[in-house]
Amino acid sequence: MFLLDANVFMDASRLYSRPGIAPTFWDWLAAEHERGNIASVEKVLNEINNGYGHLTEWAKQVPSSFWLKSDAATAPSMTQLSAWTTHKDRNYTQAAKDAFFRSADYYLVAQAHSGKHRVVTFEQPAPEAKSVVKIPDACKALNVTGIEPAYRAWEASALPLSYARLAVATPHSTPSPARVGDAYLGPHRRVPKALPGGRHDQQAGKPSDALRNSNATSTHD
Repeated sequence: MFLLDANVFMDASRLYSRPGIAPTFWDWLAAEHERGNIASVEKVLNEINNGYGHLTEWAKQVPSSFWLKSDAATAPSMTQLSAWTTHKDRNYTQAAKDAFFRSADYYLVAQAHSGKHRVVTFEQPAPEAKSVVKIPDACKALNVTGIEPAYRAWEASALPLSYARLAVATPHSTPSPARVGDAYLGPHRRVPKALPGGRHDQQAGKPSDALRNSNATSTHD
């Protein structure tokens, strides 16, 4: 199963998969959950609920089972992740460790480790960082597979989407056809500027297919 980080939902909602552009994308997420392919964790839901707009409304409509809760089975993984984070070989500041333990990231990685799931996130590794614990680094520590949304590892494992090509106009361009994979907001791709607005309802035209792509950023079997 793929466990999605908050930034996957938020970027999709405000940048390239707004309901007016890609309504079927959100239906697909719910359908893939029903097939046992996609979920997230309750802490991610809490982050989503701090915002407003389409994403918060969508999150209310999906089954509660979409948002996995920590339980006794997750506890050993949380302990292992805590031990790695606080180990003397780690250079994280106390503030960074405290923030990580409060964050959805901590629960997301522990849940993935416990259930042998994969984590999908836009975060990039930063193994030398001191002020923040990054999801890819935590995944690596626990041998959890981390996948970036525009890479083919997700495409190969999840059921393929059947979206038609879309002609999407950005605020500063004319409409043009979009091919699956072209919309990824990765480190070497152009990131569209969001329009002024709220946290989740900021929009810039991007095709709906962005999140179906994949190449594993860090695969640790």
